[in-house]
Amino acid sequence: MQAWLAPSTWRVALGSEVVSLFAELDPLKVFQMGNLFGTCLSTEGINSHAVVANAVEVNKRVLFLRDSRGRVLGRKLIVLSRQGLLIGFRSYGTGSTNAPETYRPWVKILFDLYCRDLTIDMGSPTQSRDPHGRDEMQTESDLVLFSEWYNDGEEAFDPWIYLRMGRGPAPLPEEREAMEAWVRETSGSGCDVHAQLRALLWSGNAMSLAREFVKDGVWSKEHLSILERESVRSPSFTD
Repeated sequence: MQAWLAPSTWRVALGSEVVSLFAELDPLKVFQMGNLFGTCLSTEGINSHAVVANAVEVNKRVLFLRDSRGRVLGRKLIVLSRQGLLIGFRSYGTGSTNAPETYRPWVKILFDLYCRDLTIDMGSPTQSRDPHGRDEMQTESDLVLFSEWYNDGEEAFDPWIYLRMGRGPAPLPEEREAMEAWVRETSGSGCDVHAQLRALLWSGNAMSLAREFVKDGVWSKEHLSILERESVRSPSFTD
C-alpha cells in the first residue's frame, strides 16, 4: 500500500505548458477542495461536512492538477472501496461538454491515466467495466469508514485506458493503432463520444478519423473544434 500512502507526483509537459498532478496529503489543503470550484463541499456548502472524511480517512485521496504558476486547474476525489477497488469521482476543471469553447479534456485524460498507473502500483483494480464504459457502481457502505460523508456520484474511468501497454502520460507508438481501433469499434454503440474524443486526442490520431466521423454524422462539428484546439498538446514527462 506504499503507493497509496505516498503516491507519486507527475510533472507533465502539455505543449508549452508544464502541469503537476499529485495527491494532496495536507488535510488543511484538502479542506479547500470545495472552495476552489464553488461546489457543495465549500465552507458554507450544504455538504461541507464531507470534506473531513476526504481529508482524514485513509481510503480517500484528493488529486490536484496545477499549472507552473501554482493555479489549480483540476481536482478529483478517488476512494478505495472495502473490496480494494479504486473508485473515481467527478473530474472538476474539465468544463462542460455542452460548451466546447471551454471544455478542457486534458484534465480528465491525465487524472484517468494517473489512476490507472496507481492501480498497477497497488495491485488494485478500478471499477469493473465493459468496453462501452458501463461501470458497476459501489454502495456507500463500501466507501465510508467512520466520518459522515457525501457521495456526489462516481465518474467512470474512460475504458480506453485499460488498452494501454505502457505507463505514464504519453502514448507508445504501438498504442495509437489500438486507440483508433477501439474508437471505430465503439462508434455508434452507445459509448460516450467524449471518451472516444479523449482517446484520439491522447493518442495523437485525432484529426483524420474525427473528420471522417463528422462527415458521416457520427460526431458533431463541435467535437472537431475541440480536437483542433487541443491536439496541439502532446503529453510527456518532464524533470
